[in-house]
Amino acid sequence: MRPIVCVLSVGMMSKVIMEQVQQMELPVDFILHELPLNEEVILAPSLDNVDVFLSSGYRAKSITEKTSKPVISIEISSYDILVALSNAIQYDEKPVIIIYENDYSKLNRIRNIISVNPIQDSYNELKNLEQIILKHKSAGRKSIIGSGLACSLAEKHGLVHTFILSQESIRDYLQIASDLAVSIHNKMKNYKQISSVINYANRGIVFTDAHGTISVCNPVAETIFQIDGQRVVGSNIIDLFANNELDRIFDIKETEINILAILNGKEYVFSAIPILHNEKLVNMLFFIDDVNYIQKVDRHIRENLTNKGFTARHHFHQYTSRNPSFQKLMATAKKISKTDESIVIYGETGTGKEVLAQSIHNNS
Repeated sequence: MRPIVCVLSVGMMSKVIMEQVQQMELPVDFILHELPLNEEVILAPSLDNVDVFLSSGYRAKSITEKTSKPVISIEISSYDILVALSNAIQYDEKPVIIIYENDYSKLNRIRNIISVNPIQDSYNELKNLEQIILKHKSAGRKSIIGSGLACSLAEKHGLVHTFILSQESIRDYLQIASDLAVSIHNKMKNYKQISSVINYANRGIVFTDAHGTISVCNPVAETIFQIDGQRVVGSNIIDLFANNELDRIFDIKETEINILAILNGKEYVFSAIPILHNEKLVNMLFFIDDVNYIQKVDRHIRENLTNKGFTARHHFHQYTSRNPSFQKLMATAKKISKTDESIVIYGETGTGKEVLAQSIHNNS
């Protein structure tokens, strides 16, 4: 499924945008949602899977109040006004520019460099827009510059109309909407994949900030804490332990810290992985494992290996040699077999490294 951009508009705006969409090869699906000519903006449930909304003026403002998803508002540029004026003066030497919410800043900026002196007007509510157009028609004006809705109403009343947004601006905003939708879509896809891994893992997983406040807690961890997930998120992981076993973890900056802790009468191994930025702790990732479960899995693996013959069968007493060097090697091997250190055995192929390793293991 591709990312989705929803265009919420009406009249000429819809037509111009969809014409540009057809010309541009963008990696998203654009859907057009034409709004009724009233002030109430209603987002249908069918739009829940939209990644980004694209609109302008009053409608963009209304949509922002009704959704938590990104809303890109198409804004008029000075270039747009210049292009629109150059077209409109062919029909009326004093065209009327109708702008939403008295935003004349861009028009005023270019007044000194153009010979045209347009009439400016504005609206704050959609119900007033048609009245404004009729007012200027009665005054003898022939050309209206404005939004898609303004152009549609001007056409309805027999006036020449010029859409205020240039094709270049529309294309720029379509590209911005596409890029944002792709970014959001990919992040949500990754989030869902990570959530699936976390939620279906057979071990507890908890994610906290640098102070221990929990932001992620999977179902296994909820069961371990015996607290509903909604109550766990936002609480501090340290407070969930009676004996403050985790207090010192947030002061240690090792790559991984393992702590044995008791919760509700059961033993668990907490593996804490600090996440650092510029050597400063920013988050902590916890993996929680039931000690009994670990031991059970370990026994199961050992039994399987034994059944398949993967056991250490050789012992030191099976060696016989009068060679002083070999006898010295055996004495050293017996000595180090009693330590907890890792042992590396070097030797040519076929010299008995595996036999010696099994003997050390059985003597440990």
